[in-house]
Amino acid sequence: MSNLAVNKLEMNDEYLQRVAPSIFALGAQSGRSKHYKFIPTIEIINALRQEGFYPVKAAQSNSKNAEKRKHSKHMVRFRKDIGQTYAVGDLIPEIELINSHDGTSQYLLNSGIYRLACSNGLVVSVNDIDSIKVRHSGNIVDNVIEGSYRIIQETPKVFDRIERMREVALNNAEKQIFARAAASLRWDKDIYEVDPNVMIKPIREADRQDDLWTSLNILQEKLLSGQTLIHNIETDKLRKARPVTNVDETSRLNKAIWQLVEEMLKLKQ
Repeated sequence: MSNLAVNKLEMNDEYLQRVAPSIFALGAQSGRSKHYKFIPTIEIINALRQEGFYPVKAAQSNSKNAEKRKHSKHMVRFRKDIGQTYAVGDLIPEIELINSHDGTSQYLLNSGIYRLACSNGLVVSVNDIDSIKVRHSGNIVDNVIEGSYRIIQETPKVFDRIERMREVALNNAEKQIFARAAASLRWDKDIYEVDPNVMIKPIREADRQDDLWTSLNILQEKLLSGQTLIHNIETDKLRKARPVTNVDETSRLNKAIWQLVEEMLKLKQ
């Protein structure tokens, strides 16, 4: 069986409507400033499509209030060259766009890396790129497109960092330290205990390696996917963690663990 896999196909508007309906908002939530310029996110998506950036993943924050759901924060990830094939384990650059129409977010562009082996998307915010913010005013469409190209141009620097991480070996004690630090990004250590040996245990055979980059991906997946058992110290109950689905929390954890691995890289080198 070939180890090549076809890149994720573009999401059409029907699918985007189903998973993130606020992309198609007809107006901003009431109460916005007179300076607030409303442009539906689908208009930005279509402009990026014209530039060769295609949406491959989307999500939006949930709300019990139906009116808020129409304007809530949403995330769309884009790729170029969606027809290309990749081998398992390959790294694919992406751009993450976050926006809302309720005043809680500007247009926010992040650099993202998609690892085919486990379908997890690591959002990185490095010193050379940082997150690019576009206000809801002025020429929004052109500014988002310009920011997207800036991120693409800086992507090789991210890949260089990843190669450095692959060259750094961790022993078991170092992996446990890394795991404890990663767990504290999500769970309060005064309330929850998380076994570091469970955190660093690979989910798949291909990840049985000792380099810093592989350890990062294992921990990132454990933090987000809900495949980790956590012990509540107060109730003395053990339960399976819930997967992270909130747009803000996913972005926060991805960036935080990237910053953590950067510190690990400095210590090792």
